[in-house]
Amino acid sequence: MVTQLTRLGVTVDEYPEGLTIHGSQHPLVGTELQTYDDHRIAMALAIAALNAQGVSHLSPGGCVQISYPQFWETLQSLCQPNP
Repeated sequence: MVTQLTRLGVTVDEYPEGLTIHGSQHPLVGTELQTYDDHRIAMALAIAALNAQGVSHLSPGGCVQISYPQFWETLQSLCQPNP
């Protein structure tokens, strides 16, 4: 997570048993992101990438099937503007 969040422009401190994510006045930046084929990482990074300026690509993204097969469809529906 630390590596991928850093790629998005997040300031993160890593510890043996966890991490601290620091807030920022700077927007996240779109980038190539690695999910390590972990469904939890994929979903967390997808949500974080929604707040980035620019395009992010998550690879591989199919791992979300493990716990939330409709994740991408749900996320897309939530991102649609309300009429």
